[in-house]
Amino acid sequence: MFAHVTFTHLVVNTTKDTFDPDDAQLVSEAFFRLDVGDDSFPDASVQVLHPRGPELEGCGLGDLEVSEVQGPYRGGSWNARDFREQVECYVRDVIGAQGYQFWLGAEANGCVTECFSEQRECWLEISE
Repeated sequence: MFAHVTFTHLVVNTTKDTFDPDDAQLVSEAFFRLDVGDDSFPDASVQVLHPRGPELEGCGLGDLEVSEVQGPYRGGSWNARDFREQVECYVRDVIGAQGYQFWLGAEANGCVTECFSEQRECWLEISE
């Protein structure tokens, strides 16, 4: 069985920190809808701890910290590594070159929270 994941938006510099970021890090929250068979779970999210600014582009897969999934889905398990890689790629692609503005903002007068509405889809194999 497969789960269809649709990332819907990313909030950069979220105020609901699962992590304890230092001055060189930000916490972002990636929101997504999860469809498994005939069931849909629209309000899922994960938090991601990542570097501020241009250092984000230099991170390899596995260098970002991804929290446990928050939301209503309590079904079968999926490959956590594959999901984490999808989340990391989504965060990098959405922030991308704009990551530099979060570095400048943080140095100048504090980094503000921003929301980026960009969709991305992927499929994950799940066990029943």
